[in-house]
Amino acid sequence: MIDVLVTGAGALLGQGIIKALRRASGIGRIVAADVSPSAVGLYVADRAYLVPRYDASNYLDELIRIAASERVHAILCGTDLEVSVLARNRARIEQATDARVVVCGLDAVAIADDKWLTAKFLRDYGFDAPRSALPEEALLLAEEIGFPLVVKPRFGAGSVGLTVAGDLTALQRALVKGMVVQEYLAPDDEEYTCGTIVFDGDCKAAVALKRTLRHGNTHTAISDSFVDIADYAGRVAARLPGAHGPVNLQLRKTARGPVVFEINARFSGTTPLRAELGFNEVEVVLRYLLEGVPIPSVRLTRALVLRWTSEVVVPLEAVDELRGRRVLDQPPGRLVGLGSRE
Repeated sequence: MIDVLVTGAGALLGQGIIKALRRASGIGRIVAADVSPSAVGLYVADRAYLVPRYDASNYLDELIRIAASERVHAILCGTDLEVSVLARNRARIEQATDARVVVCGLDAVAIADDKWLTAKFLRDYGFDAPRSALPEEALLLAEEIGFPLVVKPRFGAGSVGLTVAGDLTALQRALVKGMVVQEYLAPDDEEYTCGTIVFDGDCKAAVALKRTLRHGNTHTAISDSFVDIADYAGRVAARLPGAHGPVNLQLRKTARGPVVFEINARFSGTTPLRAELGFNEVEVVLRYLLEGVPIPSVRLTRALVLRWTSEVVVPLEAVDELRGRRVLDQPPGRLVGLGSRE
């Protein structure tokens, strides 16, 4: 059985990884870690730890201590903020714990974290990319391709800080430090999120879901015959320097073909959706790395996936105990599901 430590257990990504682990075969204990005692993933795991922030001086030492004491076989990253820390220190963590850290290399992380570098990578490797400009060249880009234009942080996720400028006044208002300006990719109803798995420059699997967004996250997803989109995403992911394990790509199918506009060098918020549909990325990556099991062919159920909110009820005594001890055995989270009369 594979025991796993999931960091960032309260983030949507961390929650999704835990959901996928619960659906996987051959998984033993799920150990969850997060900085906040109100992180929901802590209470649906088998053991929970409070840890320092990713940028604290003792974060890495504490993570290593937990992984070593729990004798986990793998560490999965549940927040964007921790990805670069784990990538930078993967060798140190693996040497100290005997756990495999499932994270891409620093080159892949740097490209994925920076929207400007993402566009440059795509162009350098012969793939289409959104026309892009830094603030000092934004007005020139507007003259060349017109409006609307997308203005978003170079470093960011989940559409936080993203605006669509429809005219020059809106563009100038949005041009603050640290932004990148890009062409608006149309049409809106041709957006896809693609989960890929890459090892040694070879894309082992690629799955595409057509999606709609709400507040920057996937709200609905369609699983159908999007083989052309998946194949394209796989080709892009295979060329990403330092790709190792899961790589998520987001793209739109435009009049000139598919155009990738975002890369995440990690699992994604749609990982549990693909697990529900028949391809559990978390399971196949772990079994490939730890047991040498080949990654199977992708076979997805054709379906519409609708997301909704569930509640987890935790006794206050358990929250107080976690705050005091910073560790919680058998967290007592209780899922309130459809039909519950609470």
